[in-house]
Amino acid sequence: MKPLSHLEGKTVVLELSDPWDLGESLEWKVLQATVIKQGIQPESGFGSESESIIIRLKEPFTFKGLNYEYLQGSPRHEGDSFRVLRRKKSSVFCSFTRIPPEQIASTAPFDLSWWRGGGGVIATISF
Repeated sequence: MKPLSHLEGKTVVLELSDPWDLGESLEWKVLQATVIKQGIQPESGFGSESESIIIRLKEPFTFKGLNYEYLQGSPRHEGDSFRVLRRKKSSVFCSFTRIPPEQIASTAPFDLSWWRGGGGVIATISF
């Protein structure tokens, strides 16, 4: 895995793609967030090791009984990287998973082996 670019503390925006009903409920508004951690999501049954970030939404919301405040995201397509965000007007298509606040403080904040579905979001991230 190549070295990570430094994103922690940066403000980013998310443009939702899916799930459709979540986008509709939020009227497809762009979501602002802050990158609070950057690291590596370990290999699991969901895929190989990948670059990952944890973000905190500036305006958390509840959808279908789940609180969305913290999301962990990784580039959705093989070969994509958050490094492209260094270029002006660049973006990365990502898969995000809603995570509980206690996950961030855990010894393995990027481990999603506990996840069994629900709270997934697909979005494009940019500055």
